Amino acid sequence: MDDVFKIIDGPESEIRDPLKNELQIFFGSSMSLAPANDQGAPIEISHIRQILKKECDFFSALDGLLVGMDPEFPKKIRARSIRTADRLLSSDRDLERRVRQSFLVPVNSQEWDPGGGLHFAEEFSAEHAKSLYWPMAT
Repeated sequence: MDDVFKIIDGPESEIRDPLKNELQIFFGSSMSLAPANDQGAPIEISHIRQILKKECDFFSALDGLLVGMDPEFPKKIRARSIRTADRLLSSDRDLERRVRQSFLVPVNSQEWDPGGGLHFAEEFSAEHAKSLYWPMAT
């Protein structure tokens, strides 16, 4: 049986055929690949949507924390990013664990502002974000 590739752009998106070069770009990049189902095909689309939602939330939470301590962004964007990350982190313990494992690595304090992220997290009562910034900021 020939492999058939399809694209789903988001948890609520329709399944579609790939556009020209999309698969080459995807498989030729440094993106991480993981099987959606260890048992192989067929895979229920509802299962794919659940995985995609979890990965989108993981990216959004991690990205929100990083933007929150990036001194090049204005306060309004940093604060909004921290609140978004905190909302996601507070909704899912497994997500918080995954983000914590990826986030708590040594940072270059010249590029990042974990103290500023901690300050904004405290200002907006973003307790989950605060607990992730605190070890880097102190």
